[in-house]
Amino acid sequence: MATSNLDDYRRERNARVEAFNRSQLGLDGEAQARHLKRRFRAILRRHERASLARRWARRGLIGALAGGGIYFAIWSASPWPVGVTIRHFAAGVNCSAARTVGLAPALRGSPGYWPINDADSDGIACEPWRRYR
Repeated sequence: MATSNLDDYRRERNARVEAFNRSQLGLDGEAQARHLKRRFRAILRRHERASLARRWARRGLIGALAGGGIYFAIWSASPWPVGVTIRHFAAGVNCSAARTVGLAPALRGSPGYWPINDADSDGIACEPWRRYR
């Protein structure tokens, strides 16, 4: 008996809140549907634009343009051949990377030399440590 009164109260309260919201928003069912369709279309357009950009990237159009520009910049600005220049930039991460690409130890002015990898500032980057016994 008490639960049916509580259920009736909740139903009445929900109906009052719904009526109040409709009156405040000035929206009936059809207007709400039109509003939701408009919002859905806007979201769908954004999603389609993003998927189009992803498709272009997958096809390599954007990557090819960017890669070509980077290749040209390296080719025109570096005193070394392109392959050596790319290895030089890879060696700038740390000494382990410089050893991996084969540019360690490196003298100042040669490819693979980065001041950050020269711990004792003697002009030799990524020099092997002398092992003491």
